[in-house]
Amino acid sequence: MKGAMKRYNSDRLEDGTSQRALEGTPLFLREVLGDIVISATYEFGCNLHDELLYRPMKVGTRWLDRFIHGSLEQGIVVPGQSDFRIVVGRDRLDALFCHEGDIHLEGKDEALVDGLRISAGFEGVEFTAIAIEEE
Repeated sequence: MKGAMKRYNSDRLEDGTSQRALEGTPLFLREVLGDIVISATYEFGCNLHDELLYRPMKVGTRWLDRFIHGSLEQGIVVPGQSDFRIVVGRDRLDALFCHEGDIHLEGKDEALVDGLRISAGFEGVEFTAIAIEEE
């Protein structure tokens, strides 16, 4: 299950693909992990006071879809313009929906990282594996 860190970056996404992937992430996580608490973080470009950025928030996978929907509906997160991060465990999965319009996935849980990468919400998203230098 857990091994070496894996990292993938997508190309710049157009036509709502990034938003579709973001909105599809909660269903995948809930199906694979059940009802657990993960971390969600508003980062660069999110429409919030600076003091509220970069502060990980605990969100249950049962509520993550509503959390993301509300963030999009309120304009806090704008796909392709703001960074929104979802983290599972310490090194299991880190998914960054980037302000540059691409998606970054990394983690040591190969099944989780690869599963999200090929899940229904990510259909049509092409990823490139990024080499990670060992320290």
